[in-house]
Amino acid sequence: MSDNDPAMKNITEVDSGFMVRKHVNGKRHQLFFGNAAYGSRDQALAAAMHARDELVSSLKEKRVLPTYNYHNPTGLTGISWHCKANPHRNGNISHQFRVQAPNTAGGKAFKNSFSVKEHGLWKAYLNAVVWRIEHTFSLLEEAPNTARSFRHFMTHYLDTLTHSAPGPHRDELNLRLSALLADTTTPQTIRIMVIELLVAERRYAA
Repeated sequence: MSDNDPAMKNITEVDSGFMVRKHVNGKRHQLFFGNAAYGSRDQALAAAMHARDELVSSLKEKRVLPTYNYHNPTGLTGISWHCKANPHRNGNISHQFRVQAPNTAGGKAFKNSFSVKEHGLWKAYLNAVVWRIEHTFSLLEEAPNTARSFRHFMTHYLDTLTHSAPGPHRDELNLRLSALLADTTTPQTIRIMVIELLVAERRYAA
């Protein structure tokens, strides 16, 4: 049985026994099961597996998902932004927000995506945030301030636009930005915020 075996998840074999390790909310939980103390390698492994299962079960109730991640262009954990040529669609630009949430019952994470071409920048972003909240509400560290995180995203968006070479990718970025400002259903506060960012970047003549 290797460390890559699913049965060995969170368990590492060392020279004298087995380590059980689990990180939750930045805190490391660690237990050791020595071969000598448990009489044999097999008995130490069985004890480690039992302890691992109990530890994982007890920590499920304590698990908290961070809301913000400002290393992520979207400003939020669990939501990513994709805008690039799709080689499977003749190089057409794929523009969307992808969102995922952990499956608390185990198994693969839940996933969804929201097309910017279909919904627009703001609505696609908002739909992704709402979906994430609906699927992680009991685990979230705090409810996101969507206007705040969207401002972070738009700062990244405009920076990407500035450094994009002329071509389909840049055209797509410009098109969705113009559509956001022209869409009267976009909240006024969001439109003003985007214009302020544009003015700060000297891209927009108010």
